[in-house]
Amino acid sequence: MDNESSPRGRSRYLLPVAAVTWVVIVISAYFAIHKPGSPQQFAALAKAPGSIAGAVAGLRLEVLARAASSIGGVLATLSVATLLGRPWIGALRGLDPRSQIALQLGAGLAGLSYLVLAMGALGAYNRLTVYAITAISLPFAVPRWVGLLRGRRISLPARRADRWLAGFVLLMLLFAAASALAPPTAWDSLVYHLAGPRHYIAAGRLNHDLDLPYLGFPQAGSMLYLWGMLLAGDRVPQLIHLSFGVLTLALLPAVVRRVAPGRSWLAAGILIGVPTAQLLLGWAYVEWIVGYAGLASFVLLMAGGGAGRDSASPAGPAAPIGSDRIGQLLLAGLFAGLALNTKYTAVWMVAGLVLVAYLRRRSTRETVIFAAAVFVFMVPFLVKNWLLTANPIYPFFLPGRFWDSYRAVWYSRPGTGLGVGPLIIAPWDATIWGLEGGYFEGHPSYGATIGPILLALIPLAFLRLREAVSGRNKTKAGLWVVCGISYLGWLAQLAFSQLLVQTRLLFAILPGLAILAAAGFDGLGSFGRRGRSARFVIGGLLSFTLALTALQAALGFFGASPLGVATGSESESEFLTGRLGQYALAMRAIDGLPEGSRVRFLWEPRSYYCRSGLTCEPDALLDRWWHERRLGGDAAEILSAWSRQGVTHVLYYRLGAEAVRAAGFDPLTDADWDELEHFLTEDLGIAESFDAAYTLYRLP
Repeated sequence: MDNESSPRGRSRYLLPVAAVTWVVIVISAYFAIHKPGSPQQFAALAKAPGSIAGAVAGLRLEVLARAASSIGGVLATLSVATLLGRPWIGALRGLDPRSQIALQLGAGLAGLSYLVLAMGALGAYNRLTVYAITAISLPFAVPRWVGLLRGRRISLPARRADRWLAGFVLLMLLFAAASALAPPTAWDSLVYHLAGPRHYIAAGRLNHDLDLPYLGFPQAGSMLYLWGMLLAGDRVPQLIHLSFGVLTLALLPAVVRRVAPGRSWLAAGILIGVPTAQLLLGWAYVEWIVGYAGLASFVLLMAGGGAGRDSASPAGPAAPIGSDRIGQLLLAGLFAGLALNTKYTAVWMVAGLVLVAYLRRRSTRETVIFAAAVFVFMVPFLVKNWLLTANPIYPFFLPGRFWDSYRAVWYSRPGTGLGVGPLIIAPWDATIWGLEGGYFEGHPSYGATIGPILLALIPLAFLRLREAVSGRNKTKAGLWVVCGISYLGWLAQLAFSQLLVQTRLLFAILPGLAILAAAGFDGLGSFGRRGRSARFVIGGLLSFTLALTALQAALGFFGASPLGVATGSESESEFLTGRLGQYALAMRAIDGLPEGSRVRFLWEPRSYYCRSGLTCEPDALLDRWWHERRLGGDAAEILSAWSRQGVTHVLYYRLGAEAVRAAGFDPLTDADWDELEHFLTEDLGIAESFDAAYTLYRLP
């Protein structure tokens, strides 16, 4: 028994006290800045019963049919994934049934992204092809699902705390699902996640004929969304993203049981309790695809050939690699490739996975097989970029179509990142001052609200870091490696450019961070009675935090009011105007232009709601005017060039331009702004104006 006057005894006394103090400080600081909600949101929540009743009363058959079509579309997509994932079943032997299902579906969805890529290369983007493939898959997929569901029982968690957490997770999923059934309004969806697939569908093939640099970004997610749009409309992509979130939650226990046994529901609650992550679930974004892919790759790397057991024995010579293990490594490579084919910044996570592949069994052969698989699975998307833009990793490092050195400097802004001090406190700033869709004056804009739990609990996981370093828990050690390298990569991005000061760049490892947070909470129990008492107090604080998180999610959900449009009591036009404001009106006016019109945008990157038959050219990087000026053009020369290119109209987002000018970050000179004013007032004619926000001009 440790004496409290001894160093070990003092640590067992002081560390639990310090842990409680730290958690109280973080949670208090967070909610001091992030108030639970505004009076308007509480008013909307108070009207929630009436809103739900009105939505049910206003339910229209055609809207219900559309919702059913969207849900049927995502189920059909999962059926195709079931078929495409069948070849990998052998690599999943030895894993628990839930993990097998989650991995087979994920592998099938990854395979579907390659199938859609091939369809684009063949010019086969049409509904008939998609329907035919779906019809072929159903006879194979349906018996598989019937077999999986037969005899399955849904059992409630045994512990009361876990039942509460399960209810919290279910509530967050329901909010996301209802939001996913509303028309897309999220920024990046309208800029490229959906705008890119819509451009491809209009052309019937893959192409890069539009000055939209994001078409060169990793496009596995875009391929899946294109499939969903062809199958049953633009709600399906949002439901596909939600599906990846569900698959991530299903796969989470495969790691949690080795790192913090019995804390799977806590890890799930922490993960989906990250406010921005929960919000993104119902949007056609890609963060949950990348997070799932990284977790899936990690699960497979830590499994197989006895390497899946965490033991205290030192690592010996690597055992021979059997065919099952090779299958696991190849499948892990497919998932790591899926992450990189979805988001370039997943490179840090994949670098950590490569290191884990070696450290797990000290096997160079396994590492080479895994790394080679990652590269091979990336090749099709690299070739697509090379053929369309002459740069396989477009738009980075090399010139390519619509890209030159001016735009490269504009987009990267090297040397504008954070200094040493802000880098040291980046986790604190990202937690306390990070805000989804905005920023707090005087603080870096991290562009996401991540809640206080990760910052509160992850430092507690360091209390048992020795267990990971010593090799007694290889899964935990591997998790630290992946998360640590990703974190260092994130800091490097923060230091490089102000445009990379984004917490969402860490979401690739968000499942791992949630697991480490759960491990930090669980580890307090190893400090004896005082540790368990501290864990009880912190558990109460976590319950309070998650309750407020649920309240904030409810306020945001009913404030956004997607139920009305999802059930038909509110029209899509009314919903889009309410959510997008003057932008929706401007796009409606553009849709009324004559067939074949070509509209060039200034300071407006969103072009998704431009109807077919028109060409809308978004200002995706907000650099169009600056770039034209750097190429030596004055207003008259720019007008002449645009006329020759067939431009008929210009949409000018005045409020956006004024905000950019006031910020003073973008390197436009007074001469650039003066020439713009001359261009708009002297050279163009006003076709329509929308308050002070947008003006639609016509070229003479």
